[in-house]
Amino acid sequence: MGSITDISHLKWAQGLQQRQLQEAEETRRQQNEFIDITSHEMRNPLSAILQCADDISTALAESSSTQTPPRHEVVESCVDAAQTIALCVQHQKSIVDDILTISKLDSSLLHITPLPARPQAVVRRAVKMFDPELQAKKIKCRVETDPSYSDLAVDWVMVDQNRTRQILINLITNAIKFTAPAEERIITVKVAASRDPPDPTLTCSDFEYVEPKHTPTSHNFAEDWPAEETVYVRFQVQDTGCGLSIPEKQMLFQRFRQASPRTHAQYGGSGLGLFISKRLAELHGGQIGVASTEGKGSLFGFYVQARRAAPLAEEDAAVSDAQGLRMEQHFGADSSTLATLNVTPQRQDYAGGLAGPDNNMVVRSKSSPAVLNDLAAAAETQPKILDPRELHVLVVEDNLINQKVLASQLRKAGCTVHTANDGLEALEFLETTAFRVGNVRLSVILMDLEMPNMDGLTCVSEIRRMEVDGRIETHVPVIAVTANVRDEQVTEARRSGMDDVLSKPFRVPTLFDKIGALLLGGARG
Repeated sequence: MGSITDISHLKWAQGLQQRQLQEAEETRRQQNEFIDITSHEMRNPLSAILQCADDISTALAESSSTQTPPRHEVVESCVDAAQTIALCVQHQKSIVDDILTISKLDSSLLHITPLPARPQAVVRRAVKMFDPELQAKKIKCRVETDPSYSDLAVDWVMVDQNRTRQILINLITNAIKFTAPAEERIITVKVAASRDPPDPTLTCSDFEYVEPKHTPTSHNFAEDWPAEETVYVRFQVQDTGCGLSIPEKQMLFQRFRQASPRTHAQYGGSGLGLFISKRLAELHGGQIGVASTEGKGSLFGFYVQARRAAPLAEEDAAVSDAQGLRMEQHFGADSSTLATLNVTPQRQDYAGGLAGPDNNMVVRSKSSPAVLNDLAAAAETQPKILDPRELHVLVVEDNLINQKVLASQLRKAGCTVHTANDGLEALEFLETTAFRVGNVRLSVILMDLEMPNMDGLTCVSEIRRMEVDGRIETHVPVIAVTANVRDEQVTEARRSGMDDVLSKPFRVPTLFDKIGALLLGGARG
């Protein structure tokens, strides 16, 4: 006797349950990673904002107490601090805008609003927004028109110029970030046109459009689209940056994902820009794609569905331009702010990309009696606190705005300050100090965690190994200064060898409390 029972349905259900569990775990992991990155990107500029605000308050209070007009250098310092605050706030605004856009996409509340526009003008305006940053980073940006555009006599079309520009802004922002560290710095933005959805090979031989998860919206029968000839307008942004590997390309255009874990550590960003761009292109009846070779640069391209339109009258065109300007300020870099700010390489991190190390960066040092008085008051309540004028501090920070502002605050308090842009530079500087073979004094290292080339955790681990090996005979005080504030991240920092952890944002008196407790207390914690 025997029996057979069909359990294929049970096995199918078990497999489905297992896949759903794995998908849920992966979604939760991605969301946690996104929250960490967003928190880091939002908290990081807050320290600069707080410290610049303290600078302005101190300078104005000093001038008010003397009842004399502020000196030129004081006014210049306040203007510089205010400009830094504006750039930091703009960086935070872009993160918030991305999150709100994602929310609208998920709720199907984001719609395409076609208006008469010239695609060439949309491209030129998008590129012009980045002029100060391109000049500061010595990047050459070319705007080109493909022959297909003039062959089809494309001029005015019905298109949502604001959403189209938003995609261009995202792509140009990425191109700048990845091109800035390269030896050859060239970005090319091109516009083309076709009567049919463009073949990927029209862009380049290895270009591929991303398969849409949502069916691209067709506007052929939409009520607010005129019954004119349909044209497809194609845009592409090509750079000479580091390029992408095949696995990295496969990670693009996904929610909460960047090309690789090193991308955020080295270049920053929330990982939302390309996902949003993909959805916006699909909403506009188009697609987005990429071609890239590691070490040779990348080419991102997208197309949108449009209709020919009658030219606008001159005054209507001016209104259209004004609407575009307002939406630029909402969606991307604030063009009105960027045009008036005195943007320098030291300020570029929050203007849309990663500024390269500037070995000639000069930070003005002006002793501030108000700050020193605050520190003296703190010393009365904590008698053991060190005199800041006796401190020799190494600030290890890749974000040049944060580095500049913190170094300036410390110098105003009387500290001797040295700077490094990453862990490798910190180790090189350590070789020149009394801890190793040099005679440069060093009291404490303030170490950021997420940096290119060598991060803070790797750097402090190497320092502790040198202590164990006897290459460093005494303990090197190191305090982590970071926007990563989850308990497990703080624990990992301590486990790696950090003596203490100070979370961003912070004020300088709080930092001196930490330094005093470490140097005079002699205990980690």
